[in-house]
Amino acid sequence: MLTGSVTFCESDVNINHAAFTNNLCEDGLNIVHAKFTLDNSLIANTFSDGFDADFCEGTVNNITFRDTGNDGMDLSGSVITIANLQVYNAGDKGLSVGEKAEVHLLSGTIIGANTGVASKDLSLLKIEDLNLENCIKGFTAYQKKPEYGKGNIIVKKYSATDVKHLFLLDKGSVLDLMGEKHTGEI
Repeated sequence: MLTGSVTFCESDVNINHAAFTNNLCEDGLNIVHAKFTLDNSLIANTFSDGFDADFCEGTVNNITFRDTGNDGMDLSGSVITIANLQVYNAGDKGLSVGEKAEVHLLSGTIIGANTGVASKDLSLLKIEDLNLENCIKGFTAYQKKPEYGKGNIIVKKYSATDVKHLFLLDKGSVLDLMGEKHTGEI
């Protein structure tokens, strides 16, 4: 069963100057088991996730998400580099990584989300520069699935405005916030 309004499954793809808008399916764009590039594009007004990448390898540059019902980006089991990410009004997370994903965010802004970024289930999220505004939670790391482990986040530079809880970590998850290491205890 396909979950995206547009789905690429085991098909490598380069997407440039595209818009995925006003979708009523689970994902605005879904890529599964493929290599991809996603550049200079817009994903807006989606019912659930804007972009879902499952077990992929790729790069994302100059991408904007607006008014996603759930996550802006949901990246599982993937190795992805992101530059110039813009997320406005995500229903849940601006950027979510899981299932042993390795994601490198070079630069981004997330405005209006329940959670700015989340790393779960043995994933590593490296952040070079991130601006968070109007989020309930800034950084979260946790274990969601029993077959995996805790989440990890490394942040080199960030700013946070109107963020109610800067970070929430479950027991054993780690956040390195500009050289200050935090380990979840609950």
